[in-house]
Amino acid sequence: MMEPITMSEEQRLEQEAFLIKHGLKKGEETVNKWNKEVGTVIGELDVKLDRVLRKQEHDYLHAYSTYICKKESELRALVQKLNDQNNN
Repeated sequence: MMEPITMSEEQRLEQEAFLIKHGLKKGEETVNKWNKEVGTVIGELDVKLDRVLRKQEHDYLHAYSTYICKKESELRALVQKLNDQNNN
């Protein structure tokens, strides 16, 4: 039967340092990947939000313009009515 191979304290520390270094490297790659993905999603959301805001602005200005035209028409009708009354 073979005896188990034992590592010296120095070998164990070297192995631990190697695993930590490469584990951090892998973790760093994962974080960088997630950072890129999050940046992409944020960019897409920014574009979508900008589109929604432009549509809301357009809809608001259209409704406001319609309202103002209606009030202008009502005011012109009142002015005409007053002019007609004053002329009689």
